[in-house]
Amino acid sequence: MFADACCEGNIKVARTILSSNRLSSSQTRALQTILSSLARYRDSSQTIQKRVHNAIDMVGYTLTIHNHKEIRDMTRHMENLAQENRDLTEKMKDMTQETSVVTKKLQELTQVTVDDSAIVNIITIVSAVYIPGGFVATIFGMNFFEFNDDTRNIMIGNDFWIFIVIWLVLIVITGGLFVGVWSVKKRNSGRRRDGNYEKVMISTA
Repeated sequence: MFADACCEGNIKVARTILSSNRLSSSQTRALQTILSSLARYRDSSQTIQKRVHNAIDMVGYTLTIHNHKEIRDMTRHMENLAQENRDLTEKMKDMTQETSVVTKKLQELTQVTVDDSAIVNIITIVSAVYIPGGFVATIFGMNFFEFNDDTRNIMIGNDFWIFIVIWLVLIVITGGLFVGVWSVKKRNSGRRRDGNYEKVMISTA
């Protein structure tokens, strides 16, 4: 626009000088040549100006199209996210139903376990009542005890100490086996725990 205005101003000045008829023929021809050049420059400037406006419009249209494309992409992405959320909601519903079924089964198993525990408690109580009597009957039914008909008393045999010794030896052996098995089990569990700890440390490292 500035170049167009300058050319237009120079053309007006040149035409004013030509209309004054104060120049020689050579100066007039030179001024006419300059006037023609200025007219061409003005036309070129106007053409360039139109092209610049067209380029600006094209850039604006391109940006608008690009923005519309981005909006469409964002809309499509939002639709995909909404669909994924719906799918996740359906999966959560299915998992909730499965969890309800598992919970119901666990409740049934718990009820069965409670019933079994009640039965075991009853058996334990009954055993606690009858086992001492059976133990006493077994002791007195051994040959280490005799019933004297004359004195009406129970007599202990001279070899009763054998029963005591064997009983104590069996207690010691049973206790030793229990302690040994318990120690081995505790040591193995400690090794497994240390191994799992090392695996966790290696995986985290």
